[in-house]
Amino acid sequence: MGKERRLSPRFEIGRDYYFFPGHAGTRHTCRVNNISATGACISSETILHKADIILLHIAGISETAFKSEVLWSVEGMYGILFYLDTAEDLENISFVMNNIAGMINTSDS
Repeated sequence: MGKERRLSPRFEIGRDYYFFPGHAGTRHTCRVNNISATGACISSETILHKADIILLHIAGISETAFKSEVLWSVEGMYGILFYLDTAEDLENISFVMNNIAGMINTSDS
C-alpha cells in the first residue's frame, strides 16, 4: 500500500446528502462515505468528472454548503476537495467535523 497522502483524518459517515453543480441548477442526491476537514468521498448515480465544481450540502448538522472540486472518480465514487476560502467556510467545516466526531464518540460509548 502506498504512502497516505491525506492532510487530515477522515471520519466514516455513510449518510445521504445532496449537491448542486457549481452553476446551481438541479439538486442531486449523494452518499457521503467519509469526510475530513479538507474534503470527502461521495457516491452518486449522477456522473461527475475530474475538475467539476459542486456545492455539497451537509444538512442536519447545520445547513452548510461547501464549494468543492472533483479530484478523482472511480465507478460512481468521487473524491472531492473543499474550497475553504473564507473564515465562514473554515468555521463551517470546523463545526461539521466537531459534530461528526461527537456523533462517533457517542455511538462508541
